[in-house]
Amino acid sequence: MIKSLIFDIFKIILLVLLPFIVLIRSSIFFFEKYHWGAWSNIGAGALLTAFILFIYMSFIYKRFSGKIGDVGSVKRRGIIAVLVVLIYCVNGILFINTKNLKNPSLQNEMSEIHPIIRLSVSTLIYLDKNLIITDASRTPEDYAKMGLSKKERSLHYKQK
Repeated sequence: MIKSLIFDIFKIILLVLLPFIVLIRSSIFFFEKYHWGAWSNIGAGALLTAFILFIYMSFIYKRFSGKIGDVGSVKRRGIIAVLVVLIYCVNGILFINTKNLKNPSLQNEMSEIHPIIRLSVSTLIYLDKNLIITDASRTPEDYAKMGLSKKERSLHYKQK
């Protein structure tokens, strides 16, 4: 009984987090694998995430109505899924609350960071409202100071 309840809670948490994970990880995958532009990577990740949301909505619709629905309702679910992900991405990339920045001067620095990093940070801020961003710029020398291996193509560096 308790194992079943814990497993059900774990499944629900995983289902809620899956779209966020797919959005960020697939955007990074496309960046690393295909070297597309920043917006293309996020767009591809957003389409995959919208597809997952579409599946969720279709499952819920079928659960309540007992059928998949007509072509119009399938189109509406697809449009709603794309719009939800689009709004989430635009909000996450363009707007970072200044209360999550150590000092207001970081606002300009945040606009220079790769959009996938900004989207990732915004997602983390939704999960942890008290998250504080202390520094938005990195150089290869900073990694050595932190005792980490130097990355040549890190998204933490200022982007062109």
